Amino acid sequence: MVRVEKLKVEFKDPTGARVPVLDIDALDVEDGAQLCLVGGSGSGKTTLLNVLAGITPPTSGKVFYDGKELSALSESDRDRFRAANIGYVFQSFNLLQALSSLENVAVAGTFAGQGRGQARERAEALLERLGLKHRLEARPGTLSVGEQQRVGIARALINRPKVVLADEPTANLDDAHAAEVLDLLAEMVREEESTLVLVTHDARVKERFGSVVDLKSMNGSAT
Repeated sequence: MVRVEKLKVEFKDPTGARVPVLDIDALDVEDGAQLCLVGGSGSGKTTLLNVLAGITPPTSGKVFYDGKELSALSESDRDRFRAANIGYVFQSFNLLQALSSLENVAVAGTFAGQGRGQARERAEALLERLGLKHRLEARPGTLSVGEQQRVGIARALINRPKVVLADEPTANLDDAHAAEVLDLLAEMVREEESTLVLVTHDARVKERFGSVVDLKSMNGSAT
């Protein structure tokens, strides 16, 4: 289970004033759940995912994974925990332009401790499962937007994470490719027996989820 308790995140504006971004009393996500969090621009969606991933430490409050307090760990320990337990599908893909599709996925595996051969084998299997067998050696600049997103999904799943976090995974896709990516993401998460937390402002996405929560309804900092 992922649990958030009394979470607050504040940032400083250029004048030095503290600006509240998130104020969430509690959020529980059960193992195996597929949760869609919706909210408009500036509602704190990406900030929340970054806190859940251990990238951004909260100003106050706690984040737990199966009782382990992620927010209490040092930055290096959070990095190690994230590599081993959390997959992140970025809105902007964040693929390394100098690496092939296969290398972009495999490097995430080696970073988490997989052997080079094991990581490449797992990466190849995921990319083939996502319909990219013919694009293993292609670099990001030669891939379509939909193909780049599928590489991002494969990278998020390389370490068989307990939790997958997805930030606006359809933001750059047309209707056909958005539906395809959502189907693949949901199917792959089920196959890997992972928990999915997805944030979006896209109405096309929330219609496909049985569990949808409006971030504004639980965020005391929302305006």
